[in-house]
Amino acid sequence: GYITTLLCYKEKGELVYMNEEFDDCIIGNTLSEEEVMTGTSISKVYPNPGENILNIRTALPEGRIEVYDILGKVVYKQDITEEVTKIPTEGWAKGMYLWRVYSEGKEAEGGKWVKQ
Repeated sequence: GYITTLLCYKEKGELVYMNEEFDDCIIGNTLSEEEVMTGTSISKVYPNPGENILNIRTALPEGRIEVYDILGKVVYKQDITEEVTKIPTEGWAKGMYLWRVYSEGKEAEGGKWVKQ
């Protein structure tokens, strides 16, 4: 079966993180019990921080990747066709970006990536 993971919650208007290894707030992410037991996530982003390439490895079915700048503007989007999606980031400004993986029409995972 599937369970829902909650990596942060709001308390008195402040975000409280369940696991300090995660500095992103992922709410409503569904992982199988097996994945939760082993502590592995479905997607991996590397290198982070990086320079001219952003690799996203994911095994999510019928997925789509979107990358946003800090203002929330989509700077890249692509359907997932391979296990590792290589995103060229040459010409992107240095700084933080948010990535999201969508599977079967809903957000499945997300996180932060820093371009050096």
